[in-house]
Amino acid sequence: MEQILLFLLTGVVSGILAGLLGIGGGLIIVPALNYILTGDPTHTMHVAIGTSLAVVTLTAISSARAHHKKGTLNWDYWRLLSPGLFSGTLAGAFIADMLQGETLRNFFAVFEVLVALQLLLDLNAKPSNKTPGFFALFLVTLPIGMVSAFAGIGGGSMVVPLLMWLRLPIKQAISTSAACGLPIAIAGTSGFMLTGLDVTSELSTMSTGFIYWPAFLFISIPAVLLAPVGAKIAHALPSQLLRIGFALFLILLAIFMFVK
Repeated sequence: MEQILLFLLTGVVSGILAGLLGIGGGLIIVPALNYILTGDPTHTMHVAIGTSLAVVTLTAISSARAHHKKGTLNWDYWRLLSPGLFSGTLAGAFIADMLQGETLRNFFAVFEVLVALQLLLDLNAKPSNKTPGFFALFLVTLPIGMVSAFAGIGGGSMVVPLLMWLRLPIKQAISTSAACGLPIAIAGTSGFMLTGLDVTSELSTMSTGFIYWPAFLFISIPAVLLAPVGAKIAHALPSQLLRIGFALFLILLAIFMFVK
């Protein structure tokens, strides 16, 4: 029962913060699951990442639907970026299977620090003078997908700057990035499900590969329901305060991951 309550709390926090900042809940879900889950420490981080990506599948669908209704989702750019994001994430899931849990934990902690620095310094690339072709964008989005697989995230912290570099207005960049979380999440969930099939019996009878279904269920329900609440709060608070507060929170999570 205590574990279920922790899953629900994780869903509440990740959903509200995702709505507040337009960044997928994986940055919250992965360290939370790494703390909550018990069992073989060799695979805890893999389960945390795989389950996080499964939750992102639902939140990405919910976000994409909401942004589409507002007319701010650029489907042309979504179609351009999706093949590279999907391929990179799928490859990243299979590479992650060969890495130790401690390596993935350290990678995630470093990534959170980098995202925090990006938020604190408000770093954004200057817009490009011309739009790259499909092949060039495929090569750019491949590593974004791989990093998303290693960190269990929807990739928004990397895709939004890319879309702004491609000269999309900020609202379209955020909206399109939210939808780009779907090919990332589908590829990542599939990859972690397949690579973990050989150890499913060791993890839990309620797991399929590295996807732990009770965590997926009890995190995704409040996360999907409360993301719109976070979006409403975001309109009432200064954006600079939100950015700095979340950045400091990420640094604390990174320290926790390093210490553990």
